[in-house]
Amino acid sequence: MDNPQINILIKYLLQSDQAVKDLAVYTDYKRRIWDSVNQYVQRFLSHRTNQWIIIPGLRGVGKTTLLAQLYNHLSLVGNKTSRFYFSLEQLSLIGASINDLVEAFKFLRQEHPERMFFIFLDEVHSDPQWSLGCKIIFDQIPNSFLVCTGSSALSLRLNPDSARRARLIKMYPLSLAEFVAIRQSQGDVSQAHLPASNLSHKLRTALFESRTIIEVYEGLLSCRKFVDHYYNSLGQTGFLGKMTADESASSQLIEEYINGYGTLPFFSLPKYVNQQIGLLPTGTSGRTDEHDKGEIREVILQTVEQTLTGDTLKLLAGQSSDARVNFQLQASTINLLPKLIRILANSERISLRTIATKLEDTHQKTLGVMLKVLIMSDLISEVSPLGSHLGRSTKTPKYLFGAPALRQALVPLNSSKGISATNHQSGQLRGRLLEDTVVMYLERIFGKLSEKRIIEYDSRSGGADFVVTPPATNRDQIVVEVGYGKKTSVQAKQTLQNVNGLYGLVITSSVTRPEIDTNNNSVYAPLSYFLLT
Repeated sequence: MDNPQINILIKYLLQSDQAVKDLAVYTDYKRRIWDSVNQYVQRFLSHRTNQWIIIPGLRGVGKTTLLAQLYNHLSLVGNKTSRFYFSLEQLSLIGASINDLVEAFKFLRQEHPERMFFIFLDEVHSDPQWSLGCKIIFDQIPNSFLVCTGSSALSLRLNPDSARRARLIKMYPLSLAEFVAIRQSQGDVSQAHLPASNLSHKLRTALFESRTIIEVYEGLLSCRKFVDHYYNSLGQTGFLGKMTADESASSQLIEEYINGYGTLPFFSLPKYVNQQIGLLPTGTSGRTDEHDKGEIREVILQTVEQTLTGDTLKLLAGQSSDARVNFQLQASTINLLPKLIRILANSERISLRTIATKLEDTHQKTLGVMLKVLIMSDLISEVSPLGSHLGRSTKTPKYLFGAPALRQALVPLNSSKGISATNHQSGQLRGRLLEDTVVMYLERIFGKLSEKRIIEYDSRSGGADFVVTPPATNRDQIVVEVGYGKKTSVQAKQTLQNVNGLYGLVITSSVTRPEIDTNNNSVYAPLSYFLLT
């Protein structure tokens, strides 16, 4: 091979075993996404029909860990397979292009025509031409299984032709059960404590597939002993550390999970974090001291910055207007994205006109594109006002965060402690973090662009936090009200009457057992139950 860059790439690819070892993955615990990806692995092993999977997700959410687990999967090890791991961040370091990488794979295919190729490409958003390059690999490297991971911003440069060929499987932030399991399984997956295998499905069915409040209530009650067993056993094993007399296992764990950065693995993998940024040891307890939280906050801020002005700038640089999203942002405008996301983090509800004024009088059309970039990057979620999917509302959407840890990191600091000044003081912030969490869960359950359900909110005075609606209809809605402390079903009832919905759900920490309110056609669902869906 005459091209020196291609020769270097071939050398890198043939050293994939060492590259994966150097990733230093500290847990063998496999998250829920594993089953979705592994079914395609097994199908490829049986049928040898090319497969291409794209796994987007927030920076730091665990995509590289998943790739390492797939690479080391026993089903892939053998004489009939060749495995390759490569991070596209390395292309620029060696002066190579995505086309050079394609040629390297073509050469290796000629050398080993009989083998199944498993190709794992990490950080693909690092190259603006990643989508085209991966499409060529999928089309021209036969008998290959291709997995690409990257920042969620990569959707900004996924061309329609590639989207038709690939399977898109989003990697979400950590669920509560995943958070606990990863913390417990550092180096030993047998130590991971998991809820009953079918508990999540039963809870989802009860909450969102019932027809009456009686069905909801009875469905939740049938899960009670499994929920209690999970939380009680965590308290008994000492995972939660020393509890005070007024604390329950579930309330303490929920506090750490939602209000302590638990939705991103920076918090949940202390050994990984310690090595990367020098955190103090946290031991095996579920609690983390304020020094650790301050350090973790800085890492999250760095990842947000890299997504906004790094990944986004690379993917949109020199790009002509895209017919799908009508993007065309100048670099100076992209540089305003960090300020925009901080405005959103510190605002409960804010008009687009006010945001535009705070952003150096940015034109509202430009602001709309900027918000679309944040949404497609999964940093924020847009929850439209009720009726928007039928063209019946012009109210401002709610902008919630893809993980509550993101908002928590972006709020002002108490400089003496290095943590959010309002973390334990402001009910408003706690409420916003809880709404972020609930929407994050709803998107896990239904899928962000799923045809299953549409998630909106009732913008009328006294309206409920969320309304879950089947698509292309205004029937069979489920009204959701969320909050810490004492909550009533009054707002759920008011929205139910407005939309003629099925029933209301009040997801709250104020109850520890499901309760039914026949007068308001609602069920009180404990937050501790909902977080196990």
